Amino acid sequence: MVLCFPSTPKKLAMSIACFLSGASILAVGVHLSYVNVAPQQARTKARNDFVKEALKKKYGYTPPEQARTRVIDGDFTCIPSVIRAILKYCP
Repeated sequence: MVLCFPSTPKKLAMSIACFLSGASILAVGVHLSYVNVAPQQARTKARNDFVKEALKKKYGYTPPEQARTRVIDGDFTCIPSVIRAILKYCP
């Protein structure tokens, strides 16, 4: 309560008003956060896609899942040359 003692109807009304104003500020924040989630996710996905494309252009980036599949199939070109040299001598 805003001012607890002695309790009067005016102080009760002040307490209710403070509570409602705080709850409304919280509700507005939740609403704005919820509204802005989708655009933020879209920007993050676009940025991740851009970085992956840049890595593919510069270094020939291969996602880990695809690299594992290629290694299992016997294609070692997706592995850096140092690791390929080590794998060549492993039984």
